[in-house]
Amino acid sequence: GVGRSGDLLAEQPKASGSSLLSRLCHFLTMHALKVSGLPEITSCVVLPAATGMAITLSLLAIKAQRPGANKVLWPRIDQKTCLKAIVSAGCTPVVISNVIKGDELRTDIDAIRRELEADSEGVLCVV
Repeated sequence: GVGRSGDLLAEQPKASGSSLLSRLCHFLTMHALKVSGLPEITSCVVLPAATGMAITLSLLAIKAQRPGANKVLWPRIDQKTCLKAIVSAGCTPVVISNVIKGDELRTDIDAIRRELEADSEGVLCVV
């Protein structure tokens, strides 16, 4: 992460494992670029993509393949990262409420099925 310094490449004193992995990724990427025919390359930057960014980029890629679909069925409401990613990708979230069975919360599979049957062309995916 960026940390206090505001520099993606700075060492993170409280996250030495992350700093080590970041450096390793940097060196492996440099090596791969040189091996693939860019021997003159002197630097590169590997940017981290956490869960939200990974979901956003995935949704954008799927959306490019299915431009008519914009709805994302979201059966989990306990984690806001998905909602932020759906909105960031320019999609419309359709919240599927969980159902209570005894002492458990369960995904409402029937509600997902109903949404898909009602508008299969408009549904981009289920997250």
